[in-house]
Amino acid sequence: MFYPYKTKNSSNTRLLVMVLVLFIFTTTSCKKKEDDVTPTTTTTTDFTLTSGSVSTDGALSVDHTCDGAGTSPQLSWANAPEGTACYAITMHHIPGPGDEHVYMVVYNIPVATTSLASGETSIGSWGVNTVNEQAAYTPPCSQGTGTKEYILTVHALSACPTISSSKVTKAELETAIKDITLGTTTKTITYTK
Repeated sequence: MFYPYKTKNSSNTRLLVMVLVLFIFTTTSCKKKEDDVTPTTTTTTDFTLTSGSVSTDGALSVDHTCDGAGTSPQLSWANAPEGTACYAITMHHIPGPGDEHVYMVVYNIPVATTSLASGETSIGSWGVNTVNEQAAYTPPCSQGTGTKEYILTVHALSACPTISSSKVTKAELETAIKDITLGTTTKTITYTK
């Protein structure tokens, strides 16, 4: 009489353990924890920058340097990340370690704008270049022989930055947009004097 009671109790225990395991498996596999949810990203790798002022081999037209008319280059960009509300553009050159020449700083470009014509000055807010510290494009003046590289960057922003400085530098712009940049696209261009 004692033996069947023990066997019946063992069967009940095994059944209870199986039900408990099945319950745990079902609840953990069917329901995701909040921590397990992967956040979606809004950045796209298709964000591109092109320029009609640059040849197929990447050379900047002389018109946009101090050897020519010195007007800003034509720029077009496409496929900005989802959520873009504003754009900013910079153009710079690094002649050596710890040195940077800035030729163009433009920000608060409306989201509906996806290009700038050559010589455009009425779209967005213009920051200062490092050549003459004017709030305008200044053309590269390649010194010496050899090919020099210049970097054009378009920043897609989730909001237009608020900057209190009256003469916004590239560094100040980059600080202001650090936390609102959704994506960037760059184009390295060259000029040989």
